[in-house]
Amino acid sequence: MIINIISFTEKGAALSLKIAECVDFSKMEEASLIRLFSKYEAFNKEDHLNISFVNESLKEWTYSKQNENEAIVFIGAAGIAVRAIADGIKDKLLDSPVIVIDEKGQFIIPILSGHVGGANELAINIAQAIDGIPVITTATDIEGCFSVDLFAKENNLLIENREGIAKVSSKALLNKPVRISIENYPPNDADVVISSDKEARKLGTIGLCPKIYGIGIGVRKGIEPNKLEEFIKEELEKINISLDQVGAMASVNLKEDEEAILSFSSKYRIPFITFTPEILNEAKGEFSESEFVKEKVGTGNVCERAAMLLTNNQGVIVLKKTARDGMTIAVSKKC
Repeated sequence: MIINIISFTEKGAALSLKIAECVDFSKMEEASLIRLFSKYEAFNKEDHLNISFVNESLKEWTYSKQNENEAIVFIGAAGIAVRAIADGIKDKLLDSPVIVIDEKGQFIIPILSGHVGGANELAINIAQAIDGIPVITTATDIEGCFSVDLFAKENNLLIENREGIAKVSSKALLNKPVRISIENYPPNDADVVISSDKEARKLGTIGLCPKIYGIGIGVRKGIEPNKLEEFIKEELEKINISLDQVGAMASVNLKEDEEAILSFSSKYRIPFITFTPEILNEAKGEFSESEFVKEKVGTGNVCERAAMLLTNNQGVIVLKKTARDGMTIAVSKKC
């Protein structure tokens, strides 16, 4: 997840630095990259190494972040945030997570994409780090009820019919039991059907599809995000796999801060995981090995080994190591 924090005053800028320093983003499900911005005019004249001044309009800046599905934290008035994000709001499952924090850091309020985008989780982590109060307004959270969209996210499941979210949540809020059918269990009268069978999923109020593919990645340092995105999408299209079916991406831990990978992970909400060379070497299977890569990284093949580990060594490689311009990918399928 790429997290953009924007402030509008000197106090707000100081708080953004505190958040970047104090919040343990490793607690979150997804790897995170923090960027700090400001619309405070003094930052346009002075040298602030850690905060970038935003020259464009706030709406333009915000829209560009929403278009990439990046998280946005506004340190300022809620009204500023609401007006800024209005043009970039898409739908419940695709919206960027958005949070508003007052410049004293008292209240941390997720206002968009609390569950699927992770705004609620991010707000709670920030609140714990700066001793603020997370203001969570999602009904299922405050009532302590089952949330099907959060359940789907936590279990790497694709939501097929989003209109079922409200129906299942309403039932949970009324303290009625929510029936879940998993794979071969008869889905008759089930509220939630989790299955790889499309016809079976149609029998539930909401259908959840397991994401059975994993992508292993190796990239040259500093590769451009648009090049990596184009490469991945083209290779997946060749083997008739959609991004919605991808459950995770993985690489060697040397690439844990690689911006191109983090950008792709954030944009398409695909968790990014890294492994040490020692763990990569424990991947089972026959892989094309490179002595040069082994000397530099510690393992002779990053992408195929990383992809196989995403299946817990129980899957198959459906796309072997494929290279282009300093990028390599492999795709695995869980069995």
